Amino acid sequence: MTGAGSERTAPLVEVFRSYQGEGIHVGRRQIFVRFFGCHRNCVYCDTPESVTARNPQGAPASCRVENQPGSNQFQEIPNPVRMERLLSVIDELQIVETAPCEIALTGGEPLLHVPFLETLLPEFRCRGWRSYLETTGDLPGRIQPLISNLDVVAADLKLPSATGERERWEKHAAFFRECREGNVSFFVKVVVSSRTSNEEIRHAAAVIADVSPTVPLVLQPLTAAPGAGSSPAPAQLIAWLDQASRVLTDVRIIPQCHAATGNR
Repeated sequence: MTGAGSERTAPLVEVFRSYQGEGIHVGRRQIFVRFFGCHRNCVYCDTPESVTARNPQGAPASCRVENQPGSNQFQEIPNPVRMERLLSVIDELQIVETAPCEIALTGGEPLLHVPFLETLLPEFRCRGWRSYLETTGDLPGRIQPLISNLDVVAADLKLPSATGERERWEKHAAFFRECREGNVSFFVKVVVSSRTSNEEIRHAAAVIADVSPTVPLVLQPLTAAPGAGSSPAPAQLIAWLDQASRVLTDVRIIPQCHAATGNR
């Protein structure tokens, strides 16, 4: 598949230290490793530089590494990035603290690079680092060899009304089942827009509840993007929260916080 990495290298877009801006772990300090390549082409995507369909020439020649958190000043390292170089970069981005280093593997879609992750994640474990995988949540089979070395999975459930693409209910359901059966901590995030229907919310909640009614669901209002519609009205969000809560025990509305503060 386009953009796939080897066991020792992978194409990356950027590495930086910031805070988690989405989902139930919002506000946590993390080091972000952004992979190049994605099999989806959502109209609201806020990282188009990592999407394969929008970059037919392939991965950038180099990966950007931010020098100081929030500085927007970067150094460049050549792509594809070797695992040893990435581990060294993460070491340099750490600060002295009592909490373990937490690395967000994001993209694009990190699960396009399973051989690389199979080699990388045990290195995280050896160093006492925590892993946080951000994924489209529709690639069943790819997460299985990684589950034992993952700490948190933040999985999307993509609604056609928000993405502009076709639905993939069955693939999402299979992916969530694999997470549940692998005993990895995970939650599901659904981006909702003014175009989202009650039926989509009902169906999404049912897909999750069929795996387990205790899986947390985050309804994330769309952040304005050209051609992607607008954010839902507050009354509509509350109605959807109530609707999903009929079959799920933990449903939350959490906007994109990093977008609100101008951070990545």
